[in-house]
Formats: sequence, C-alpha cells, structure tokens
Amino acid sequence: PLSIKDISIEENSVLSQSEKDNFFDCAHQDSLCRYFHPQTFFQSSLPSKDEREYKRIGGLNSNLPACTGLVWWEEHEKLKHQDLQKNKQLPLSNNDDNFEYDYIPHNLTFVHMHKCGGSSVKSAMYDLSRHIVSSSSSISNANSLNDMVKRISYATAYKHAFGASSTAQKLRNDAQRESHIQSIELIQQEHYQPVSFPVFTIIRHPIERFVSAIAQVMQYNDDLREKCLKSTPRDTIACAIQDIDETSYRRDVHLVPMATHLRLFNEYNITVSVFDISDIKDVLQYLGLMPDTERHVHDRSDVKFAKSEVLSKLSMDDCTKEMKEEICKLYEVDVLMLRNIGFEVSHCI
Repeated sequence: PLSIKDISIEENSVLSQSEKDNFFDCAHQDSLCRYFHPQTFFQSSLPSKDEREYKRIGGLNSNLPACTGLVWWEEHEKLKHQDLQKNKQLPLSNNDDNFEYDYIPHNLTFVHMHKCGGSSVKSAMYDLSRHIVSSSSSISNANSLNDMVKRISYATAYKHAFGASSTAQKLRNDAQRESHIQSIELIQQEHYQPVSFPVFTIIRHPIERFVSAIAQVMQYNDDLREKCLKSTPRDTIACAIQDIDETSYRRDVHLVPMATHLRLFNEYNITVSVFDISDIKDVLQYLGLMPDTERHVHDRSDVKFAKSEVLSKLSMDDCTKEMKEEICKLYEVDVLMLRNIGFEVSHCI
C-alpha cells in the first residue's frame, strides 16, 4: 500500500493528455486515485448495526453527504441566414476537435469531505460549467457551412439544506440527492465501469484534518472556543480532543469522521475515486485551473483570518505521541477506511 502523499504528480507540473483521459480510472498507471467501494466497507467495518455508535460518529447526519454534480452535453444547430452575422463573433474552426474540455466526463460527481479542500473543488466545478457553456462555437466544413455547436452545462449542489430551508424544502432536497445517487449506481452498473459516471472525493490524514477542523470550528463555535482556546497550540488541541470525545464531535460536519461523509452510499453499489489532499492542485488543474492558481482565500492558518494567533498556529507537530494516538482512536473508522482503500496511515496503530 502507498503512504498518503506518496503518489503526487510533481508540483506545478502540467497534466498530460493521458493523465487527463485516465484521471478517474484508478486502475490506470497514469492515475493518482485509488478505488473505494463504500457499500462493502460500510457493511464490513462501520458499526451500522449499533445505531447508537453509528449516530455518535455522524452516520445519521442528514447534512451528509454534501455532493456537487456537473453535467454537460452538446447540441448541433444549423444557423439560419439571419443568424450568420450574429454568429461571426463566435469562434470559427474547420472542426470542433479544439474543444478544451473534451476530456471531462459528461456526468461527474464530487463528494465533499469537509476540511479536505472541498470548497476549492466545488468552486472550480462551477467555474468549469460556465467555461463549457461559453465554449460554444461555429463550425465550417464540407457538409455544413454554418453549424453551431451549443454546449449546455449545469453544476448542481445536492445537500440537505440551503440557508434557511423549510422542512418541506429539506425533504425535497433529500429526495433529489438520493435520486442522483441512485442514478450514479444505475449508470455505473449499466456500463460495468466507474469511469462512465465518475464519483470522486479527497481525503486527508485524520490527525491533520482534526487539527485543521478545530481551528475552523473555533472561529464560529463560541462554546468550544471559550472552553478550549488556551495559551499554547498543544494545550488547545489537547482540550479539543477531550471535548470532541465527550460531545460526539459536536455533531459538526467539519469534525465527524470522513467515512460518514459517504452516508447513503452504503445503500448502493457505487465505486468512488479517492485522491489524497496532496493531489488537490492536480484535481483543480484537471477541472480547468492553472497549477499556480490560489483558491482558498480565507485560510485560517493566516493570522489575518483567525480569531486568535494560537488558532493560526495549530499544527500536527504540536501533538505528542499520546495525543496522536488519542486522535487516531477518535477517528478509528477513518483509519480503517484509508487502509481499506490502500493507504498507510502513519502515527496510528
């Protein structure tokens, strides 16, 4: 098995065409991802039969999973005479082989593991959808002097609530989300391969994710901040470890285990392509961003955006061996999941 962070493409390198074409084919030598089958894992490793424990780790949290779907397709239209003048402002080519995003699957779903770079990925998917729509072009060839290729694309958030959603709206959102997940299973099974409707996510070492999560949660959770913000990063993390254990992760999506972010996927035969957070620049580049693009503006590790200088300095290096072992125990299900996928997880027994 590979250690987390061992399989990244060289930093700031440009993805080759082969790497783009096989990005979600985790069995391919050019791919960075590893396949994961949530249904099999949930049935064998998650304590779903113990409803109390399952609820404690977030397995019944209706806010999960938070998914973003992107779909796009083409429509060819023959332009009428009166549209020709208007059409002159569109790109003109002898064929449409120059479409920049032709490697993007027509159906693509991202599962947001909180504190694993998901906000940047979601933003990139919405930008990509807009770029695809704006790439419509006119084609001139022997068979059709003036055809227009019109591209339609939508990026859709599938989640439990949007702001102050009513109970009825939440139920409709839940039904839409589950219908989308059902569709993924149907298409993947029909084509007998996950790349026909890729589902992907990004994971992170549980200890690093925990430290990042408490730094963020303390920005808006006054109770946790007043209780656990100490004069040093180590004391702050030590207090948070005890608090998260006592409060069942405060039922906060940033703190509950990553495995429970795949809630609902345990009911369907779906394959997920999993990337490590060290590969996020490659994921963003695949979605249309240049390698040196910075997306996460409000970085809580920057003292400008943190409510305390201590919170801006929290690091995995502040944890003693015993503290790391305690965090690994809190996130035992994530350690099991990462090892099931094929990663080694350092610092965890």
